[in-house]
Amino acid sequence: MLLSTINIDVDKIDECFYAIANELINNHVLIVGNSSYQISNVEFYYYNQECHRDENCHSLKSKRAKDRQLLNSKWYVHKKSINPKYKRKGIDFTIGDGTNLGGVLIKEVIRIEDNTKFTQSKFIDELISILNPTNPDHLIKMIEEEELLKFKMNEGRKKHNILKDKRVGLAKETYKNNLYAFRIKHF
Repeated sequence: MLLSTINIDVDKIDECFYAIANELINNHVLIVGNSSYQISNVEFYYYNQECHRDENCHSLKSKRAKDRQLLNSKWYVHKKSINPKYKRKGIDFTIGDGTNLGGVLIKEVIRIEDNTKFTQSKFIDELISILNPTNPDHLIKMIEEEELLKFKMNEGRKKHNILKDKRVGLAKETYKNNLYAFRIKHF
């Protein structure tokens, strides 16, 4: 799996998040159907009971989220994302370790074929358009179980400088000022 060799060291959490962000942004592209995407913006959410209680983690809100975010290198589709009326959709790449929970929220991608930018909600709409699920649960199955959204090594593409920033739109104050968002300058 993609992140199986990356462990979260809570004493060096900023460094770990940066290393994972760099891996996702510079060394891989997303593939779904015949389209490929450059990840251009991510946010990290991580909960360790002992020393990093980030109350903004989806894993604290539902059993399904917790079960997914305990895993490493898996997709977690936010349940509300499958409701077409819901405006704030999302998908995470999980960074759990069986005890601690976490996810990398895909905030923005750029379709490589035509440089079209998709924010997190529009990217979910794009996945629905490409995968054409029969119902909302089918979309979750296609991504989480059938793994129709895949990573591929980023061979020969430009490497990007990664900028650190604060996460936006947080419901809780925990880690509000930490630089847990990573993005590239748009090309």
